Amino acid sequence: MKKSDTLKATMPHRATVTFHTHAKTKASLKERPLGNETLEHCRAEEEAFIGSVKRGQEDARAGRVHNTDAARRRVTPSAP
Repeated sequence: MKKSDTLKATMPHRATVTFHTHAKTKASLKERPLGNETLEHCRAEEEAFIGSVKRGQEDARAGRVHNTDAARRRVTPSAP
C-alpha cells in the first residue's frame, strides 16, 4: 500500500492545504507550526470580521450612523 493510500484510509475527512508565504514567515513556522486549531481560529476571526463589516454596511444603509463627536460623547465619561 502506498503512503498516500494509507493516509486516505486513516484520515478520510482530511485535506492537504498548500499556500505561499514570505521566507520570514516560513522560518517562524518552524518554531510554531500551524495546526488545525490555529487555522480554524484564524478562519473564525476572519469570518467574525467580515460579519462585523457587513453589519456596519447594513447600519450605514439604514441610517444607523453617528458622527465622531456624538460617538465620543457616548463613550467618554462626563466630568463631575
